[in-house]
Amino acid sequence: MLTLIQTHKLPPRPVVCLGKEYWKHLGTFIRETMIEMKTISMDDLDLMMVTDDPVEAVAYISKNLVKGSATQAEVAEE
Repeated sequence: MLTLIQTHKLPPRPVVCLGKEYWKHLGTFIRETMIEMKTISMDDLDLMMVTDDPVEAVAYISKNLVKGSATQAEVAEE
């Protein structure tokens, strides 16, 4: 999904990964491989959030939908 957002195939939208323990290896791969190989930039890390807290996830989604990313209807349709 992040690649589709970066390449403008999908409109910007908040991406949340629930479960820090589950997603920790993805974060390591992104930081140690993708950034080092320059396939993404540090700014691209701002496209997603990893959390264990559902309330924090909803707040992040709400805040970023309001900022003019994909509308709630567009996200629901996909």
